[in-house]
Amino acid sequence: MDIVFASSKGSQYRYFERLSQSSKYDSKVVTLRPGYGPLSYLFEVNYEALKAGVSFHIERKRNKYKSIWLPNTFWWLYRLRAYIKFLLIYSRFRRYLEKHKPSVIAVWNGHRLPEQAIKLAAASCSVNVLYFENGLLPNTTTCDYSGVNDASSLPRLPEFYKNYFFESDMSLDAGVTLEVRKPHKNKRYLEQKILPFLEEEYYFIPFQVGFDSQVLINSKWIRSMDELYSVLVQTIDSIEDKAVKFVIKEHPSDICSFSKYYYKHPRILFSTDNTEQLIRGAKAVITINSTVGIESLVLNKKLIVLGEACYKIPGLVCIADDRAALISVINKVDGWCFDEAVRKGYLSYLTREYCLPIAWQKFSGLHDEEHILRLNQKIHSVICGIGHNRSAKVA
Repeated sequence: MDIVFASSKGSQYRYFERLSQSSKYDSKVVTLRPGYGPLSYLFEVNYEALKAGVSFHIERKRNKYKSIWLPNTFWWLYRLRAYIKFLLIYSRFRRYLEKHKPSVIAVWNGHRLPEQAIKLAAASCSVNVLYFENGLLPNTTTCDYSGVNDASSLPRLPEFYKNYFFESDMSLDAGVTLEVRKPHKNKRYLEQKILPFLEEEYYFIPFQVGFDSQVLINSKWIRSMDELYSVLVQTIDSIEDKAVKFVIKEHPSDICSFSKYYYKHPRILFSTDNTEQLIRGAKAVITINSTVGIESLVLNKKLIVLGEACYKIPGLVCIADDRAALISVINKVDGWCFDEAVRKGYLSYLTREYCLPIAWQKFSGLHDEEHILRLNQKIHSVICGIGHNRSAKVA
């Protein structure tokens, strides 16, 4: 067998089924349900990896349900359940991979508890892992042998993208329409609360899902949206421009409400307006590591990055690794401009090489030939041990 696609039942599982039916490689789709294996498997588990996987899982859940009080006994039992679930998934996939000996196993994202267990089982069997995620560009899908987001194989040196630059991709700037995400059911009451058009200058800050791996793993100095708001308050009171505003948009998929901040600071406003309009009207965009960052680059907007991201590249974005750096960057933003060759080269590389065209939700099968062609190329690269030579990260 060439490749196994592993996913929980649902839309991602159905997408993997369509991929399996369309790909030229021998493949199978399996669920993430726990199972069993020889008792000896439990003695070979890397318990540091097990502990790290469970701890991250608990941290995600605590952040997700932080507004609900739960006793310590609940969390103790939940942690125990997580350890058992991890070991059962590990045992099942350790046995499955040893029996079927696939070259590759594909998972979604790679940070959730089941995927962490599968990665550990794959490492024990010397099976390569292929990671899928929502696409970095509108109407695309991410597929990467290294990981997703900051763990991706995307090179980080600006020279790579300068060399890759193609003038023909200037059309990326024109006619771009970004996807409008549906709000979480807890936030549907915000749909009609649209901020009036701002004539004043503002910076746009997209909030992210607080329990997402992007924040918990790839953000060193801001660990929640509450912390981000606190940083923004301290920053706006310290920058030289006393008229500019910060405009925040809550993430539509986050179950947490930030209504307590709506009227707390006169120059920090909340909006539910269209993300594309907010980007286009902003002086610059400030983000931890949201995909809104790439959307900002597509729309030719200056970008300030606070966390670790696959687009944290000198010359492409402004980097602020602490509050003092953020204040300094904002004070100097009028005199800064991204390297146009790096920006166009980066977007061109994403379009031509990295992203699978067509969002996975819209993929229909063999009719989307370019999606399948790009996927087969990536599977071939993993099986043959051929990958992009990712340059070292540059801080």
